[in-house]
Amino acid sequence: STSLFMKLRQAITLKYRDEGILPQKEDLIRQLPRKLRKSINKIIHRKMVSEIPSFEGQENDFIDSVSSFLKLRKYDAEQYVYCEGDEAQEIYFVVRGGVEFVLPEYNDTPLIVVTKGYHFGELDFVFHRNSNPSRIFTVKTREE
Repeated sequence: STSLFMKLRQAITLKYRDEGILPQKEDLIRQLPRKLRKSINKIIHRKMVSEIPSFEGQENDFIDSVSSFLKLRKYDAEQYVYCEGDEAQEIYFVVRGGVEFVLPEYNDTPLIVVTKGYHFGELDFVFHRNSNPSRIFTVKTREE
């Protein structure tokens, strides 16, 4: 909307007029006032969140708070998302395409397939009791 655009423009101008360098999108959004940051994240992630079954029926406050943590990432076909033993820091939501939990020791034989609208990566947090969970599976994107 026009008023949101004007608020964003004003915040950017005030924050960075003296520095002359614009930050990355995520850094910029993170530094905005809380209410403006929530509005922008809501707009950016509205379509993505609406296509994820895990968010169906959730309260708007919950979706608003979760959307501030979402980052859109694009992977090429047959690309590793993470490997067994990597540090677990994120849960992934599949917006397009799909991923496979693979067995590297058997030439990346697929074990589990996760498709559009579902999530993965949460098991690593559930099954690790320490404060630094690591990945227990290897996951890669599927061929398109």
